[in-house]
Amino acid sequence: MGRMSVCALLMLISWLSLGCISLGTMGPRVETRYVIVHPGYPGRVVENTKALVAPLRVAGDPARQDIGGWVVMPEEHWDALMRAIEKKGDCE
Repeated sequence: MGRMSVCALLMLISWLSLGCISLGTMGPRVETRYVIVHPGYPGRVVENTKALVAPLRVAGDPARQDIGGWVVMPEEHWDALMRAIEKKGDCE
């Protein structure tokens, strides 16, 4: 093998190895974001998006619904709110 062939082979191997390394970053990426919600401070959904929503306290199957503009809170916060309302006697 000549000197040019060895150089060309080394360049080809380095290009292939660099190409294989970058293949791991191609394709779909998953991004996870966390929102810290403190008791008594619900959040508002500001993006118009569809979510699988299951009804609370009534029989029914989950359904895909547009939740843009909804105010949301963890279920424990909702339970505490309902207990406070029932205590006052404002809820039937």
